[in-house]
Amino acid sequence: KESSADAGTSVDAGARVVRKFNWEVPGVVSNTEIPGITWVMGVPVKMHAVTVKGKTDDLMRYLYDSFIKQGLFVEARLQMGPMLTGVDPETPRTYSPIFQENAPGYVTIVMGEANILKSKPPKGAEFIPLFPGGHSVLRSSVEGSDTLVYFAPVNSEEKVKAFYKDVLSKSGYQIDAMDPSTYVKGGEQVTLQTKVKDGQVSVFATRRGAAPSP
Repeated sequence: KESSADAGTSVDAGARVVRKFNWEVPGVVSNTEIPGITWVMGVPVKMHAVTVKGKTDDLMRYLYDSFIKQGLFVEARLQMGPMLTGVDPETPRTYSPIFQENAPGYVTIVMGEANILKSKPPKGAEFIPLFPGGHSVLRSSVEGSDTLVYFAPVNSEEKVKAFYKDVLSKSGYQIDAMDPSTYVKGGEQVTLQTKVKDGQVSVFATRRGAAPSP
């Protein structure tokens, strides 16, 4: 089974069809709709997920070829795991599949379509500071939740955790008695997850219960 989800048709002021992009994904065994819009670094992104029978490398190559065939400019990178970005210069929109391996032989692909023309400043800067030298920052906001993902240039989760324990404590947060990875202040909570990867620490932070960002 192959999924060929229509991501929309682009039309210019003269009502001329410019491009109709389709997500062509082989071996789909299930689909998951992701409602609403996620804001990533100030850009609105519509997401959809599929579970596929196959291998990440093969699926990445298949989608790469599909992007090229459909006239997108393509960038391949491995910053946050296997990922492609296809850019449609006529729309302009970007299309990005993110691959996550699940059970042996199965991969979840989160397919994101970003509308660059509707971008705006991020809904709130970092709600916590970056570890010194932090890079590859990714921010997103949905109702009631802000997310910050980046890499810290150290090979020690303990150093990162100690940094945030000091910073958050000075800002009035306390460690949750039931979950040491969560800090609370009033009705607001910040949860931190860290993992050593390729000689540095990936940091995934989520803030919930904060007042809406301006």
